[in-house]
Amino acid sequence: MLEEKPYSFEADIWSIGVVYYQMMYGKYPYMGMNDYDILKKIKNNRPDYSRVNISKNAKDFIDRCLTVDPKKRISWI
Repeated sequence: MLEEKPYSFEADIWSIGVVYYQMMYGKYPYMGMNDYDILKKIKNNRPDYSRVNISKNAKDFIDRCLTVDPKKRISWI
């Protein structure tokens, strides 16, 4: 959405990953001063998992939801 490209249900999967991360850590997985900073972090970094010890499966689920390429992102179909 930040790149203004067409999107579909894959954006909902991304949102699930963001909400799940927020429930675990109490903050957004990517933060920045503006949309450009956030987009840069999304493209170049994984979320920070150091603040709270969560299971490997939980990290894997978040990573699969927050995969940048929508075609490679986890799906419910």
